[in-house]
Amino acid sequence: MEINPELLSIAGALADEENFKILAAVALGANTPDKISRLTGFDNTKIIKSMIKLEKAGLVDNQLDTGHCYRAQKLKDINHHLNTSMAHKPTPTGIDRFIRNGRLQTFPKSRDDRLLVLEYLANLFEFDKQYPEIEVNIKLTSLNQDFAALRRYLIDYRFFERSNVTADGRTTVFYRRVPASPVK
Repeated sequence: MEINPELLSIAGALADEENFKILAAVALGANTPDKISRLTGFDNTKIIKSMIKLEKAGLVDNQLDTGHCYRAQKLKDINHHLNTSMAHKPTPTGIDRFIRNGRLQTFPKSRDDRLLVLEYLANLFEFDKQYPEIEVNIKLTSLNQDFAALRRYLIDYRFFERSNVTADGRTTVFYRRVPASPVK
């Protein structure tokens, strides 16, 4: 990306705190070195050096009849230039509002949005295949640390069924993605 030299000049002038304070004084109506000095406490030598930099950057004009004046339009023009020249990211829609970089950022409050997210989560699993609880937990944890709540929502909204299988005296919990429509 090529950097605009005019923008660099403005940024350089405003990066100096003394220049910034002097510009603020001019913006507040101090149009002579004496008035600027009263507002900032700076001596005339410092004010004159800063004014030269601010004039060079195009932020201040020195009018013979009215003294120094702030050129607010200069910053407005730069702001407009930056806004129009920089690529705008599209506003996220649909599932992108909640899933970023493969992670569930927030769980939606509205029912429609919640169903959208739960359908996305359920689609990570095959229909009618039984998954042991640990496998479901691992897959859901990769999206959000609160895997237990996500698992519970998937069951409550009927995207999943839960079953207990007892073998050799041990009970194992399985989850199955069901094709039935979710609770409305």
